[in-house]
Amino acid sequence: MGDLMNRGLHFNLFLFLFLFLFLSVQDLNAEEFIQYQDIIINNVVASKGIRDCQRRYEAIKAVLDQYKRPITVLDIGAGQGYYTFCIAHDYDSTCVMIEGNYDNLKLGDQLFELCKLNTTLKNIVLLKTNLTLPDLNKLADCEHFDVVLAMDLIQHDDSNWKSTVEGILRLGDNIFIEPPLSSDADVATNENLDKVEKYLLEQKGEIILQTPTVFNPNIQEKMFWFKRVKTGLRCHHFDLKAKDSNLSSYRLESNFATKALYKKGSSKALPWNKGINLMTYLMLGGVYPTKDMVKQLIIKSSKEYLSDFAPWNIIVQGSKILLIDQNSSDWRVDVKKSLKFILETVDQTTRKGILDLFKDYRARRVRRHK
Repeated sequence: MGDLMNRGLHFNLFLFLFLFLFLSVQDLNAEEFIQYQDIIINNVVASKGIRDCQRRYEAIKAVLDQYKRPITVLDIGAGQGYYTFCIAHDYDSTCVMIEGNYDNLKLGDQLFELCKLNTTLKNIVLLKTNLTLPDLNKLADCEHFDVVLAMDLIQHDDSNWKSTVEGILRLGDNIFIEPPLSSDADVATNENLDKVEKYLLEQKGEIILQTPTVFNPNIQEKMFWFKRVKTGLRCHHFDLKAKDSNLSSYRLESNFATKALYKKGSSKALPWNKGINLMTYLMLGGVYPTKDMVKQLIIKSSKEYLSDFAPWNIIVQGSKILLIDQNSSDWRVDVKKSLKFILETVDQTTRKGILDLFKDYRARRVRRHK
């Protein structure tokens, strides 16, 4: 019986791997695609990448183990999602991945298929987008992440690399950055790379791991850990304009044991829940959980008595959503109309479509209250 179970497991892993490779590699030029990360399905490594992912994860895990509460994790440029899938399995968390498609490299599409194959994980979110610097800064304005992974994201030949680092460091508290190395033989003398590493050290980054690069075992890739304290948000949700003065409007207190939000004018601590705002999910190309899944969750969560049932008061946690700011005793919405508006928002396929819908909604709301 044990042998039969093992053969069944191996067959399933082979089937999963075959499906993944068929869906992802068929559009790729073999000379362009390198599988850096291990492919992991339901906490089993189905295919090894060229990098030592486990050793990197153990370095990150040493920090994660200090948390005594639920956490929200952001993995920018998530690749095959190895680190996210491991964290999602091991910790009480919502893990958000950002990955896009790049010409023939359909990394976002690959990762979407892997999300569907990881059937045991109910706490993962995928935003399929090529993250721009303005979007990175907006994300830092309206969200707070306990842990941020930026592996191979900082391109040292990009003129905006320093601004990218600054944006990443505004995202949350514990941030891991590993600058990418090229396959050039003289990479160790690359002046631009030296400038990046020097700048990361100046920003109080601590080198917690060095691993030989796969291109040259004599050259070490460095992982930097930043311990930051993010004290507030600049705006409530993604489509709003940010103002520095709003840091006092949405003040945060966060440590390994507790996390709370204080709104301006109130000394009462509000619990901070893991996950991201539905507006962030929509504006940054959320694809997993799928929009159909999200809509069904919203429909199930709608109740007759809700005080502010709106897209910006919905937190996406994976296979669950959470409604927030619904405790007002002097304000009630028409739940049916609000539900219709929210579902229409989720159905929009472009950012412009969402913003146009909001513009019309706000205009009608102003007229109604005059």
